[in-house]
Amino acid sequence: MNQTRNSLNTVYLRRGKWVVEYIDFEGKQKVRTIKDEDGNYPSNKLQARCLSEQTLTGIRSMQNLRSEQEFLNRVAEREQLIQRIRFTLDDVLPMIMENPKLKNGTRIQNRKYQWEKFHSWIKEHYPRIKTPHEITPLMAQQFANELYAEGMANSTYNDYITSYRMFFKMVMICAGLTSNPFAFIERLPKNSISHKPIPREFIPRILAACDDPEFHVLETRRLAPITKSELKTLIIIGLCTGMRLKDCALLDWSSVSFENNYIKTVAYKTKKYSKGYLWIPMMPYLRNHLLSIYSWQDEGSIMPNIASRYIDEERKRLLGQSIIDSAIK
Repeated sequence: MNQTRNSLNTVYLRRGKWVVEYIDFEGKQKVRTIKDEDGNYPSNKLQARCLSEQTLTGIRSMQNLRSEQEFLNRVAEREQLIQRIRFTLDDVLPMIMENPKLKNGTRIQNRKYQWEKFHSWIKEHYPRIKTPHEITPLMAQQFANELYAEGMANSTYNDYITSYRMFFKMVMICAGLTSNPFAFIERLPKNSISHKPIPREFIPRILAACDDPEFHVLETRRLAPITKSELKTLIIIGLCTGMRLKDCALLDWSSVSFENNYIKTVAYKTKKYSKGYLWIPMMPYLRNHLLSIYSWQDEGSIMPNIASRYIDEERKRLLGQSIIDSAIK
C-alpha cells in the first residue's frame, strides 16, 4: 500500500519502491527513486529516510556549486565590462610602441603610421567610438574597402590587414575583447606583375612610342587623362633619378634647380619617418628634357594631370616649407 504524501522532501512508496520528493534549484518539483551506492533499494522506511538524506545532501551541494559558479560568471562578466570601458583607443598605440617584437626602427614607425591611419579614420567616420570593443567587423570592412580604393599594391594592402589583425590581437585581453574585428577581412592574391628590370634595348623603343602618333594612352579608370608628353616625362624622370613612381609623379618645378643642377624633394614613402630631403644630381639627358618643356613662368607640378592622381597635402606643405626656408637663407 502506497504512503500518502503530506509535504515535499518526503519519503514514500511508489509502485513498490521508496522515493523522495523534493524541490530542485530551479523551483521544480522532482521525484527520485532511493537506492544506495551499490544500487540496492532500501527495505524499510527508516533505511529509505537515511538514504534520502544522503541523496538530498548531494543534490544541495551540486545546487550550491552551480549557484556559486553562476555568481563567479557574473563577476567575471562585470570585470570584463569594466575593462572594456577603461581601455580606450588612445591606449592601443602605447602597447604597439612597447611591443618588443616591433622595436626595430622603420618597422615600428610603419606600424605606428598604420594604427594612426585607422584611428584617424574612426574619429572621422565614427566620432562616438572610444574603445576597441566598439569596433565592429562592419567598420573594419568599410575601412578595408577604403584602403583598397586608394589603389595600393596587393602586398601593401595585405600588410595593412595583417597589422590590424595583430593590433587587435595584442590588446584583446586588456580591452576585454571576445573577437577580432579584422579576423574576417580577406587578404588579396599576390600581384602577378613582374618586377624584373626592363631590358636596356627596350628603353629607346618605349620613349619613341611616346612620340609616335599611332600609339595612344590606354585608360581603364575614370581619372584625369594622361598625355603622351607627360608620360614621356614621367619615364625619363624615373630612369634618370631612380625615384619611386609616386615621387616622380608628384615632382614639382620648385624642386628643380637648373642653376645648381639638382633635384631636391621629399620621398613620399619615408616622409612620415622624418628622413629629410633627397638631393639628386640631374643627368644631362634629364636636364635637357626638363629645359625643353619648361617655361620660365611655370610653377606647380611638372606633370599636372599625372600629379592629380596623387593628391598629397602633407607633401605640398613640406615642399612649401622648404621654399620658405630657402628664401630666408
